[in-house]
Amino acid sequence: MKKFILLLVAFISLISFNSCEKDDDHNEYASLESANLSAPVVDSINEYIDTNHPTTTIVEVELESRYIEVELNNNIELKFDFDGSFLGYDDDNEYVSLESANLSAPVVDSINEYIDTNHPNATIVEVEIEAQYIEVELNNNRELKFDLDGTYLAYDN
Repeated sequence: MKKFILLLVAFISLISFNSCEKDDDHNEYASLESANLSAPVVDSINEYIDTNHPTTTIVEVELESRYIEVELNNNIELKFDFDGSFLGYDDDNEYVSLESANLSAPVVDSINEYIDTNHPNATIVEVEIEAQYIEVELNNNRELKFDLDGTYLAYDN
């Protein structure tokens, strides 16, 4: 009897896991058109991307409960409401460059100047904006912290 109950629990767990996996895949699409969004919503999102990220292409579209998330080929994730209006960038606040992080020119210049002076052979691989600071990861495995004005604070590792 114990074997039967154990097998039954394992079977139910397997079915539950598979059904959750299918649900997760159901809201991810390769394009706006394949996501079954209305033409005005698709047009609005495409217009925003064409205007603000003209050299990018859409990699993935994910329909969330409260918004549409669009991932671009430069790893930027954009959020739109279901009317196609831009809401903001994804909450993870991770970017592939200082320029894609939408920081002001003086902040970008200050951070670049520090990196050019102190890590001349390094390149930026990730930028993360936190509430109190900006973290910049370099290809030499160094993580640098800057305040929100671009002033160097410390190494993070």
